[in-house]
Order: sequence, then C-alpha cells, then structure tokens
Amino acid sequence: MHSWILDSGASFLITPHHEWFSNYTRSRHGVVHLGDNYAYDIASIGTVQLQFQYGSIFTLQHVWHVAQVKKSLISTGQLDDDGFQTTFGNQNYL
Repeated sequence: MHSWILDSGASFLITPHHEWFSNYTRSRHGVVHLGDNYAYDIASIGTVQLQFQYGSIFTLQHVWHVAQVKKSLISTGQLDDDGFQTTFGNQNYL
C-alpha cells in the first residue's frame, strides 16, 4: 500500500520508493531543495500507479525519485498542471 501526503506547498511529486515506479521516463540530474534547507539528489523521473481500495488505478506521471526524502508527496499544483481538479472542504453547488 502506498502512503502519500497531499501537499499544497510542494512543487513536484516526490517519493523515495524506487520499487513503486512502473517505469522511468527519463533520468534527471540535479537536486531538489526541501523545507529543511538540504539539497537532495534527483535520481530520475517516472510513473507511479496507485491502486485504491476498490481496485481503481490512478497514474501519477512526472514523479521524482529522491531516495533521501522520508515521505512521498503529491503536489496539488502539479495535479492542477496535469489537468486534475483538487477541492478541499465542503462545497455547495447550485
């Protein structure tokens, strides 16, 4: 089971779990700076598929593999860039 944190302050989708990737679309050289002011190496970028309790599958693309991070982060901004809509709280629609 994958455990992710939905983060409105994150700029990218990031996970330390190499085994979660279904493929790597490209390698990435460089670093990512997180809130702890450390620079972490980006091993590569790829695709991770999340399977939900009732069997539906959600595909995350452009996920950065950063082995040194402790948590997997889903960026709400990245989801928006990929065409998804994120809503928090109760919404009353007319």
